[in-house]
Amino acid sequence: MCGFLGIAGKNFYPEELFISAFNKLNHRGPDESVILSNKGVKLGFKRLRILDLSENGSQPMSSEDKLTTIVFNGEIYNYKFIKKILKNAGVHFKSNSDTEVLLNYYIYLNRDIGSLIKNCNGMFSFTIIDHLKKKIYLVRDRVGVKPLYYYFNKEQIIFSSEIKSIKHLLNYKLNESNKAIMSYLNLGFVPPWLSIYNEIKSICPGSYGEWNLDKKSLKLKNFWSSKNIKINRNYNLSKWKDLIKKELLDATKIRLNSDVPIGLLLSGGIDSGLVAAAISKLGNKEVKAHTIRFKNSEKDESELAKKTANHLGISLIIHDTDQITFNDIKTAVEHFDQPFADPSLIVTDFICRKINQNSTTVVLTGDGGDESFSGYREYSKLVKYRWINDFPDKILNIIGTALSFMPNQKSKIISNRLKLSKMSRLMWTHVYPIDHNLIILLDNKFKIKNKFNFNIQEFIGYNGEYDELKIAQTADLLCYLPENVLKKTDMMSMKNSIELRSPLLDYRLTEIGLSMPTKYKILGKKTKYVLREIAKEWLPKEVSNSKKKGFGAPLNQLLLKNNNYSEEFVDQILKLNQYKIFNEVKLKNYLQKKNFSETNLKSIFKLFCLSVFLEKNENHVFH
Repeated sequence: MCGFLGIAGKNFYPEELFISAFNKLNHRGPDESVILSNKGVKLGFKRLRILDLSENGSQPMSSEDKLTTIVFNGEIYNYKFIKKILKNAGVHFKSNSDTEVLLNYYIYLNRDIGSLIKNCNGMFSFTIIDHLKKKIYLVRDRVGVKPLYYYFNKEQIIFSSEIKSIKHLLNYKLNESNKAIMSYLNLGFVPPWLSIYNEIKSICPGSYGEWNLDKKSLKLKNFWSSKNIKINRNYNLSKWKDLIKKELLDATKIRLNSDVPIGLLLSGGIDSGLVAAAISKLGNKEVKAHTIRFKNSEKDESELAKKTANHLGISLIIHDTDQITFNDIKTAVEHFDQPFADPSLIVTDFICRKINQNSTTVVLTGDGGDESFSGYREYSKLVKYRWINDFPDKILNIIGTALSFMPNQKSKIISNRLKLSKMSRLMWTHVYPIDHNLIILLDNKFKIKNKFNFNIQEFIGYNGEYDELKIAQTADLLCYLPENVLKKTDMMSMKNSIELRSPLLDYRLTEIGLSMPTKYKILGKKTKYVLREIAKEWLPKEVSNSKKKGFGAPLNQLLLKNNNYSEEFVDQILKLNQYKIFNEVKLKNYLQKKNFSETNLKSIFKLFCLSVFLEKNENHVFH
């Protein structure tokens, strides 16, 4: 797990500027820092040592003839299998790293980037500079676990693991996107079709960029997409269970390869519980589990986590969250390169920091189960009310328009949903993009100029078979998962120099989940039905039958003081007035209301996170 920064083409930047931009990535790789210049390409690599702790695993890594160079962030989990193929073909290795395997495998496959990616199972963002083909490949893994950003013009391309290093190198001469801010206010994150800076883009999950060193041109290509997976109606429940158990055990096994200590993030849910059970079945009971305790909060799952650990014979370390301060929260929020407001970022940062202090570098998690196997509560509602989608869009639009005149808020929410196209309505099943609490506070000019585009289908381009649940899952896998869940885990784990690995994000399990008929994923109000059936065999009854809580944060404990919003949070939010996004009077009145519902607290946190982001960047971008 590492970070890199690179430039190809004309290099207008002084060495000291490149170094200072490169050092913005120190947290991603505190163990080693290397800069390499070769044939018009400049690469910087920050290493977090995981496999082969010696200098033999250093990057950038080049072939013996220096014609091919790679920088690689992530893990190739099946590297041992690939290495056997290469050794049988007479390839010699200097290290025990997966990076050297990846580099040699590319050459072995006649420099065919498509074949390389197809045969690699992992989480990765990597760049291969091929001077023989005069190409640079920017590659991101199938579901987008590892990030990869780029900027290009007619003379050069800049690429990096984080936006902040590119921004620094460009001396902050960037144009902000108010449409991205509007999208953030609706979603709590910036969706993949936008960027907070118009000039900096992201390689999409399951895609790669091909930069021509001579022509200075970029082509983007997709190599994998969840929308292309077909539903398999030939298996019964028993067959699906056996298949999932087999793949989960293998996905866990290949993620236990490490030359540094491995831990486990364990909540009270079935996803991390199943990963813990797989670790136990593989005979790795020395792996220590970590969980968090929210005292006097309904979000506390530490007792359920303890039951799972005791059942499996795994040691568990419980970290109390009452130590989280305002400065802890602000520092975590400041670390994001784009506005981001998932409250669970607070506890993710906290537990990663604690794990780092326990001298553990690699940690397995249960991320990915909800998207692949239908764990969100909204999915069961979608199945229950799927008959609504039998009506033509025109009819639903008329009904929605009529409901818009109703005075209560719930009717307006239903109205907005019914006025969407059928496909957009399905794709916004889990994360519905509207926050009425905040939209009504906006400055009129800002609101008129920056309307949110609800037509997510323009980005997803879904062309698979019509199945309501699969469409909803596909949208979450292409939007919510990479830009919310995985962005949070990558940024907060890397902030603390921790590598997170999730067996449930193995693309084989993702494909299984999407290929299953609805009846094996949703049964009445019961979500993740097939995983719960496996959990009955592997986990305590209390855990397998527990209701989904989600890895959230008790915002009422963090944002409130003496039955009021904390002054520190209010003072920070009021700094938004200088940016002409909100109506000053409406914003002030909103902060004076004592509405402490969970929905409202999330809106308050969203305002706070936006204010923190704008304040940190105002001297450079936002004026």
